[in-house]
Amino acid sequence: GGVFLGLFNSTEDPETKTDRILEKDYYLVDEINKRYFSINSLKNFASKFKVLLLDSEGTTHKDNAKGVKNLIRFVGRK
Repeated sequence: GGVFLGLFNSTEDPETKTDRILEKDYYLVDEINKRYFSINSLKNFASKFKVLLLDSEGTTHKDNAKGVKNLIRFVGRK
């Protein structure tokens, strides 16, 4: 009955357009391997949860300064 909240890197992030692709949805960014999700891939990843919120409107302070909204927000109930 727990709740899972998450903020995930989006495949729409500009970083995915400029950095090295390791494999589908995995990129090398500043020497760090990073995983990115689309709305659909996150639905599959979290298929055992009842989805309460799933969108690509998430931001960070850095994103807000640039006017960018592209992190995927997820709230689900087990």
